[in-house]
Amino acid sequence: VLITGVCSVFFPVMNCRDLLFFFWGGGSSVKAFLMCFHPSFRIKAIESATKEDDTKWLIYWVVYGIFSVAEFFSDIFLSWFPFYYMLKCGFLVWCMAPTASNGSMMIYSRIIRPFFLKHEAQMDRVVKDLKDKASETAGTIAHEEKVVSLGILQEELKDR
Repeated sequence: VLITGVCSVFFPVMNCRDLLFFFWGGGSSVKAFLMCFHPSFRIKAIESATKEDDTKWLIYWVVYGIFSVAEFFSDIFLSWFPFYYMLKCGFLVWCMAPTASNGSMMIYSRIIRPFFLKHEAQMDRVVKDLKDKASETAGTIAHEEKVVSLGILQEELKDR
């Protein structure tokens, strides 16, 4: 009776069987459900006059991005744990909670920011090296394209 009451109050469109499948059977359902709340919060942050909420949502997306990368590599193992999707749902709700000290702010200030500040010079060097290599590769490809194009043009002129 308690579960039925909770189901009808918080999820009036779903019955309890659907709710159980929602949390235990379909992890993508949880993610899709949470994603419907994101746009409204982001639009409100963009349209507000203060910078505070913009920073808060940028921090959330940094934490969510790192979480998504980590989950990409570990999801195949974590999905076998009971209540994994429910815990993931709780984690994401905690990260986007509309409080001053939500999960994303705590994770960013205690883990991500110190790590970034400690390794910022190394990361900048890696990014610069990758940019230089990409630029060099693009230059090589452009040069090769010119050589091939000139070869094709020369062959066509010979055939005439």
